[in-house]
Amino acid sequence: MKKSILTLVLTVLCTAMSAQEADSFRSGRQRSGLAEVFIKADSLLYRYQHRATYDPQYMERNLHRWSFCTRSNLSNTALLTRGINDEQKFYTLMKADARYTQSFTVGYRSLYASIGISPGIFYGRDNNNIEFSLSTNGNMIGGEIMYHNAQEYKGKAQMGEEVFMIPASATMTKMIDGQAYYVLNHRKFSISAATNQGYVQKKSAGSLIVSAAIKGGSSHISGVKEVGNPDIDISYASIALGGGYGYNLVFRNMLMVHGSLRAALVLYNGGGVMNEGGITKIPMSFPDFVIN
Repeated sequence: MKKSILTLVLTVLCTAMSAQEADSFRSGRQRSGLAEVFIKADSLLYRYQHRATYDPQYMERNLHRWSFCTRSNLSNTALLTRGINDEQKFYTLMKADARYTQSFTVGYRSLYASIGISPGIFYGRDNNNIEFSLSTNGNMIGGEIMYHNAQEYKGKAQMGEEVFMIPASATMTKMIDGQAYYVLNHRKFSISAATNQGYVQKKSAGSLIVSAAIKGGSSHISGVKEVGNPDIDISYASIALGGGYGYNLVFRNMLMVHGSLRAALVLYNGGGVMNEGGITKIPMSFPDFVIN
């Protein structure tokens, strides 16, 4: 199975709110156990946030406790499955319409959580589509895990000589996408300056990036009455390792443009298709790549 996602970031708007630092939590009053846990966690994040692990000539740290960001995205997704079931070749091709989402991110110290919302929900559309992610974007090490639940794919399937259409109302897709990275030139190049503005890049710099990706999910395709086909469940998972290069170009007016390319070799890629005939494993295709 191969999945291709094209994401165009249209705008990025980020603001930060100043707040008192970790010492503001300390007072003479008796605190509950939960408050103590929060104070200790905040103290650890405070020390992590204030570490001097970068070249101040090239970047500076955003030292605000809270930050709020919004991002506009335009994406298009297609899912293709091919295999053999009961000695019959089959394939499914499901596509989603070009989709616009607005994501809202709340950051505390160096931890960020975001949720993506499609404006269509305010017009009675896309009510079953949601994205949620957790991320930490350090200059040296970072990662993100995203959950996506969508009922928007439609397409066609072929089993043997029989071809039938799959309406959007008949599909439900759930995906988990996890990514991690390690930046070699992390003292001068800030990937966080591009992703969540946790740093400010002051001078242009670039770096090699080592990356890893884990993807998994499932799709349920309900039977179509007109055709009389059974329900189909597809599951898939992949693990990939690779690397690439990123660059932050800073202009005199402090406008920054970021560009990066990462390619990872898929080390594991598999899954299965389940219907009334049982479970059929999806064989691994090699070589296969994940490109961001």
